[in-house]
Amino acid sequence: MSHLAPAPAPAPVPQQIFLRDCYMRIQTPDPSLPDGFNAAKMTTLVWNQTPEQVANTINNMHNAHGTNVQLWLKGDLVGMIYAGIYRRGSMPIDVTPQTGLDADNNVISIILPSGVAKLDQVSPDPSKVVGLNKQVQCVYGIHLKDLNRPLVPNDYLYIRMQYLKKFLVDFYKFSGGNTKTAPAPSWTYADGLGRVLVITLEKPPM
Repeated sequence: MSHLAPAPAPAPVPQQIFLRDCYMRIQTPDPSLPDGFNAAKMTTLVWNQTPEQVANTINNMHNAHGTNVQLWLKGDLVGMIYAGIYRRGSMPIDVTPQTGLDADNNVISIILPSGVAKLDQVSPDPSKVVGLNKQVQCVYGIHLKDLNRPLVPNDYLYIRMQYLKKFLVDFYKFSGGNTKTAPAPSWTYADGLGRVLVITLEKPPM
């Protein structure tokens, strides 16, 4: 009697995650450390930042006293412009880019939608932001809705800036430089854990 081999299990369907639905933080690795990439990743899974801490960090972008908290961006077109990744032609949104965030070796920590659902966005206390820092936009802190439900490894992933910039290069080639009229393409990054990050340049609703 012949025995049929069992049918192979179907391949798992990759989990598609849109960057526009995520929070991202960009950090430059410390060249003095032997493993700067890992040192540039998130330092905690429990987030409880306050509006005053966010304001103090905006006032002290160079972290003069080492007291700054880690601020975040949304993974949408506004965040791309602020990070200096989107630079071609006229800017579709009035945002001033922050220099230095687009270096190829920078580490991008990305909190996925499952993690975003556990968090509240924390804006700076406007009474604490001084001078030209009042013009800083798009950055904010985060606070867990329930401190007993911290982030877990499935709530985040990491990529290097060079991969995000590759998407922009592909986008400009696709659009022929006419970024105003070209449809918003998408680019994907597989993290090897069954997750596929989908990156687009859709303008968010105003």
